Amino acid sequence: MMVSFTPLVATVAVAIATLIHLIICPYSKVEESFNIQAVHDILYHTTDFTHYDHRHFPGVVPRSFVGPLFLALPCSPVKILTETLDRVVFGGDVFGKFFMQYAARACLGCFVLANLYALMRVIGGLYGRTVLIFFTLITITQFHFLFYISRTLPNIFALAPALFAIRSWLLGCNKSFIFTAAFAIIIFRAELCILFGLMLLVSLSRGRITVKELFYTAVPAGILSLSLTVGVDSIFWGRVIWPEGAVLWYNTVLNKSVNWGTSPFLWYFYSALPRMLGCSLLLVPIGLIVDTRLRASVLPFLGFILVYSLLPHKELRFIIYVLPMFNLVAARGCQYLCVNYSKSPIHKVLATGTVLHLFTNLLMSGVLVYISSLNYPGGVALNEIHNIVPRHQAGVRVHIDNLACQTGGSRFGQLSPDWVYDKTENLPVSLNDRCTQFTHLIIESGSWSPHQHQ
Repeated sequence: MMVSFTPLVATVAVAIATLIHLIICPYSKVEESFNIQAVHDILYHTTDFTHYDHRHFPGVVPRSFVGPLFLALPCSPVKILTETLDRVVFGGDVFGKFFMQYAARACLGCFVLANLYALMRVIGGLYGRTVLIFFTLITITQFHFLFYISRTLPNIFALAPALFAIRSWLLGCNKSFIFTAAFAIIIFRAELCILFGLMLLVSLSRGRITVKELFYTAVPAGILSLSLTVGVDSIFWGRVIWPEGAVLWYNTVLNKSVNWGTSPFLWYFYSALPRMLGCSLLLVPIGLIVDTRLRASVLPFLGFILVYSLLPHKELRFIIYVLPMFNLVAARGCQYLCVNYSKSPIHKVLATGTVLHLFTNLLMSGVLVYISSLNYPGGVALNEIHNIVPRHQAGVRVHIDNLACQTGGSRFGQLSPDWVYDKTENLPVSLNDRCTQFTHLIIESGSWSPHQHQ
């Protein structure tokens, strides 16, 4: 019997595609470092904050522990179960410590997918089953959304409530929209105030919400969200702090984000969006032409990209929240072309193109995920050293340099409890100096030689 295509089936399809990306690219990059290390420390050091990574490497700006704490809670029983199986049943590291990095990232993916499921239900209800099918097919054939949604970036922690906020906005559920929007803005990514503010302006202009209702909902939502992050993060950081407020001040007011590079004003439009959407970009204009509802709905998302482009430092992940809406518009374009398939030879060609564009997206995604799997030499090297040196060998001291840490060398990869792992930066290169303290070095090629400065 044929399975009916429901939002749940659609979500399972996206989950399978996400899992494939996670398995192929299990390591993390420098942008994910704080959150993945925080999850590790909550799981393995619990309340012993002196051993937490951020106490030794605090980073340029503080980040919130709310997201890592949410991940660590469901991961804790998984950790207990796998450690018990390794010890009692297998008598060795069948699962091992690095399995918990998979588990943490999978939990984050599940949080995002749960909210995507809520959005898919609305898409199916408002636009029909065919649009939902195309929305799903477009999503699972694109690279960036699947690649990112299991990555412990502040943007992805924000994406989960952002998806639910978008769902609530499309339905006109003002209270749930405001509360989830406040949660995402105040705790994870302050720049989302641009997107959600523009969405509120649309609602106000349509009379879907009054200023009074907005005030009476936004104030308690803001207070609760701020109380949560200040309460939790002040404990972990050891001082009263609002991390996202500090990030907002550093990146926007002081404009220090330019230290990580700048891009032209229109970069999001001519580079980021085309790469995120792939060939589906060609269907967005068709969806906007045939459905007047979507024209108004997409305006806040375009406005968000336009306003956010004023900030010189740009990265694709900064605007990932807009991708589901643009995919919805593209899916509506696909549906229109397929429904009108028999009208003329041109319609047949265009309808065939909607199918072919999915295969093209899939091909590009396959190439990109393969290339991405090669971008984590630090994680690969850290894993390999445990294959070369027996894990219970005593006296092993491993130095992991900055590049290795930035390209996958997380604490989840430090598998031996008997070894010493050192991440001290700016070590002297002299053989007779500090480097003699280590038995093994995981360092950038050419950055150190035993023949230098003896």
